Amino acid sequence: MFGGPAGGGGEEAAAGFSYGEHTADLQVIGWGPERNEAIRQVLLGIMALIAPEGCLEARQTIEARVSAPDPVAALVQAANELLFLVDTEGFVATDVLVSEDPGRAAGADTVSLLLELRGAPVFAEGAVPSGPVPKAATYHEALLDPDRAAPWRWRARLTLDL
Repeated sequence: MFGGPAGGGGEEAAAGFSYGEHTADLQVIGWGPERNEAIRQVLLGIMALIAPEGCLEARQTIEARVSAPDPVAALVQAANELLFLVDTEGFVATDVLVSEDPGRAAGADTVSLLLELRGAPVFAEGAVPSGPVPKAATYHEALLDPDRAAPWRWRARLTLDL
């Protein structure tokens, strides 16, 4: 495992992300004091692969909504929504806010998230992605739960198909 640029400070930091090696794929591991912060850190880790922190100026805000049957599925769908925006619009988020979606009535069987994505179209800035643009987030070894080793925080892990 090696630390991500925006996640610095290692896993003892209150919130952050790191990367883990996985055969022909890459894992992004995030953590934070609450579930939505752990999701946010994973999403920031994915975006840092594409455009390192500080190389883009946030000039646009996009809202995205995901609804899923459980928190892990919501994490995977949120990551795939980010990757869809990179692929179709060249939009790379430099910051992400994750909250419960007040516009959707989440039932006992669903998790609805609102993503506020601040960023810019990467190609409009003249920037070139610095690393591989992941094809998709997968359910393989995905997790989102309270951290047993550090019960004051949540942890999230997602495997990206490169």
